[in-house]
Amino acid sequence: MNTEKAAKFPAGSQLRVLDLNYGAVRSVKAGAFSTLRQLAFVGLCDNRLSQKALDELVSELPLGVAELLVGGNDLGEVKERQFSRLANLETLDLHRNALVSLPACAFCGLDELSAIYLQGNEFRRVPSAALQSTKRLRLLNLSHNPLCRIDAVDFAGLRRMQSLLLLGCCAPNVTIDDNPASCMPNLTSVHISTGKFPLSPAGSATTECEAAEHYATSCDDGGGTVGGVTGGAGSGPRDTAGAKSAVLVVLLTFARVVYST
Repeated sequence: MNTEKAAKFPAGSQLRVLDLNYGAVRSVKAGAFSTLRQLAFVGLCDNRLSQKALDELVSELPLGVAELLVGGNDLGEVKERQFSRLANLETLDLHRNALVSLPACAFCGLDELSAIYLQGNEFRRVPSAALQSTKRLRLLNLSHNPLCRIDAVDFAGLRRMQSLLLLGCCAPNVTIDDNPASCMPNLTSVHISTGKFPLSPAGSATTECEAAEHYATSCDDGGGTVGGVTGGAGSGPRDTAGAKSAVLVVLLTFARVVYST
């Protein structure tokens, strides 16, 4: 189906939410959203959108759209500045689109972007170059990607980051920097499933970290791998004569994550 066959919305429509998830949308025709000037949320997950269709979609959407969900489609790639026209975008969902990398300017022009969902793709490294322009980012979901290495420099500049989801990608064979959270002073939660993700707040030499070790046993094999979270350089909480304390809440679970299958 394409949007040419979709219902015609009357002029002056006050519609703010358009949910077209789980359909068979393949293309977006000119003028498809011309009467929906108040639109703020667009959901097109699990359709048949190609890279060409994404271009069509972005060019037709009202400039005020704040949430765009296009996960579970056939994008295969994201172009430089592909979403820059949507300057008010706050949430972008690109999960399960067979993405293996992102260009450095994938999110350029999106100064309000605060949440990016990239789970279920094919990233082997954190797309750090693309993330450099997302200064307001508070949530990043990289769950279920075949990551082979995670370094502190991957998150450089993301000082407002609060929640990082890495479910299903921190297996014991993943190389993890000894302090990957050092660039994220406002980080309050990390969601992982297996393996070890050492944490300490930025500037830990003068900050006491109260994040004691937390462990959770992998539940897909009835035991086996035990994941741990520590303060400092992976050797347990650091007791430093510091001025203030920071509490890092770390959730280790296989249970749930907002993730479309």
